[in-house]
Amino acid sequence: MIKRDYKRILVPVDGSKQSKKAIEKACYLAQSTGLELVALYVIDTPDLPSEFEHQDEITYQQIYELLKKEGSMYFDDVEKKANEYQISFTKKILDGHPADEIIKESKKNDLIIMGYKGKTGLDHLLMGSTTEKVARHTESDIMVIR
Repeated sequence: MIKRDYKRILVPVDGSKQSKKAIEKACYLAQSTGLELVALYVIDTPDLPSEFEHQDEITYQQIYELLKKEGSMYFDDVEKKANEYQISFTKKILDGHPADEIIKESKKNDLIIMGYKGKTGLDHLLMGSTTEKVARHTESDIMVIR
């Protein structure tokens, strides 16, 4: 039944414990349904400062490249699980606010599988969680992993 309802599984990754649990569930469902699995990492570029106090020590581009490398490392978690489940997956890196980019990337016939909280602790208190915003605004179904 799940295969008829969905075209692909979208799993946002951020290296958190809940993200790793979501990866496990997404790989399991992709294997059992034959659905395409897409792992998504969003570089939170709006929060990157464009100017730094010590500009000669670090640049915006250096920070951006570090975050991009960090995202690539999170795909290693997906690759490890995908190999265990003997499935393939697609990697996708986007720039922007994570919730906004997840919503834009998801299509009506996607199943989004994500952790109930990611790496942002204080951010949740100040502006709401990524998962909550995605759940409120996406047209896709969402499975939230505790």
